[in-house]
Amino acid sequence: MKKLLTILATSSLIVSAPLSVVACKRTNNKPSVGGEFDFEVAKREALSLISTITSSHLRSDLSKYYFIDEQEEPNLGLEFLSFQTLQGLLGQSNSLEITLGSETYNQISEDIEGFVDWNRITKEVYREISSDINLATVLYQQENPLQNFFTLEKVKLTLLNDEAIRLAYQINIPVTLRDISYNKEITHITHNFEMNFIRTPDLAAQLTAINQQVQAKLAGADFANQFEFISDSGDALKTAQFSQTNSNSNEVFNQLLTTLEPIGDNLAIDASKITLSSQSLAASITDRSSGWVGLLDWSQNSDVRVTQLKDYFIRNQISAEELAKIIAKNNSGYIAVSSPPGFPTIVDPTTSHSISVYGTLHGINRSTELKILLNQTGSQFKIDSTNSAEKRVIGVFGMKVNNFFVNYRNPSFPDKVIPFALPESYIFTRQKTSFTNTQELYNDFIKVSLEFNKQLYNLTTNSGDEVWRFNLPSNLPITDLKFNKKYLSSTYFDELIYEEIKKFKANHLDSKISDYINGYAGIGTQFEVNEQGYIRFYNNNQLQSNNSLAFFWINANSQGSSYGNVYGAKSYFGTVSNNSLTGPTKMQFILE
Repeated sequence: MKKLLTILATSSLIVSAPLSVVACKRTNNKPSVGGEFDFEVAKREALSLISTITSSHLRSDLSKYYFIDEQEEPNLGLEFLSFQTLQGLLGQSNSLEITLGSETYNQISEDIEGFVDWNRITKEVYREISSDINLATVLYQQENPLQNFFTLEKVKLTLLNDEAIRLAYQINIPVTLRDISYNKEITHITHNFEMNFIRTPDLAAQLTAINQQVQAKLAGADFANQFEFISDSGDALKTAQFSQTNSNSNEVFNQLLTTLEPIGDNLAIDASKITLSSQSLAASITDRSSGWVGLLDWSQNSDVRVTQLKDYFIRNQISAEELAKIIAKNNSGYIAVSSPPGFPTIVDPTTSHSISVYGTLHGINRSTELKILLNQTGSQFKIDSTNSAEKRVIGVFGMKVNNFFVNYRNPSFPDKVIPFALPESYIFTRQKTSFTNTQELYNDFIKVSLEFNKQLYNLTTNSGDEVWRFNLPSNLPITDLKFNKKYLSSTYFDELIYEEIKKFKANHLDSKISDYINGYAGIGTQFEVNEQGYIRFYNNNQLQSNNSLAFFWINANSQGSSYGNVYGAKSYFGTVSNNSLTGPTKMQFILE
């Protein structure tokens, strides 16, 4: 697996990425140094896909057991679960946690297991993972990742009133994959469900009808394409988190409520507590080569690109804004853009080759997760690239919708309201750039990237030399620095880039650097510094040569959901000799 290693052979500033129940989330807001090996990326993508497949089928299998009328219990094939049985278990209590392994637990488990077509789920998971050339590499001895069982956890009964009992539970699914050393590794995916057993005549049917209305509205043509949010970030993780609180979902849901049929005097819909959980499903990217400038020989002044870069970084003869427009212009000769089979020829000068609705559509077409979710929901979500309003779309995110309540007021006890949560819904939302068009977005991305690199390498004066000088990170003061000792790149360059971004923000208050820059790739896994401050980078003890240039707003190296590892980048090149372990390099720490 060499795809990611190719990217890591460059010195790269990163705009990073994506949410799922299995994602390893960032523990802080600091940028990430380097990237992950393809294996780790593939494993996370596999877990995300498994989560989507299992969630999709489980919700389909269990949907008819969400609101259960006591009179309909005999028709649902329930062996143990019934209003009367659960009422007896509660006795005089308002709630009861079911002990794992108890007889009651086993009987509840047996009923719920009977609702689920587990064989179908395991077959689909294995088919989707094993048929993907990248995801198949994470299988343990080519075995099915799913076992022949799942378990229930956090099983709890709650008495809502004398005529309604809620059974809440969590389905825990062990997933077996291999680790990077080929050892068996088990990860657990969980999904939450509930069943409401209702004695009140017609109430279960009314709640079911309301849910069916809501699901149909969300999937239908009138609402499926209304959800959107504005963001210029290529970091799918941060963007997913941002979208959860900054989309137009409240307005759309409020509009949807006005279109529902009357639901009765004792029921009222409450959308004020809705929560969203978002994940990236498609980004504006074609493949791993898009955004690549390639190898540039810094000594080749006959190459106009080298001359222009030196004019900015070394000679201060051109502004970042001027150079950015040159670089970002379609067909400028700087940026490689991959056009897969069927990809349209872009002739619109306001649409960037590097960021466009067409790239987003390409991402949609190759997203297995998105296809599964569209099929599950029946959504009529669709992006029409011929519609001028769609030209600002640069990504698609999926959102789980929870805490959408229907409040029931018993006429006999009008002061008491019982909230019934509707089953989880799923919507698709567009990410749109705040700029008038994607060409303006790409211009600004490269401009900010250039400006930040100039600061990072301390190229703020016309020094005339070609040594790129880093400040020492605060967690490696000169008094602690040991010469010719290998240090972990992630420990110290995380801190350095974080500090440089803070400095840049202070001096460029209106800059979108937080959207564009999220780390630094291409410095390998370790580095060492000699007595003059010159730096040598190593990738697993192999001396690394950094001499490529790239402008990735988002990088295709990891298209999985929500891990903070899909990144766009501004890569800069400082040459490192790979012929000798001694002698100066072109990168240096300032030791003063």
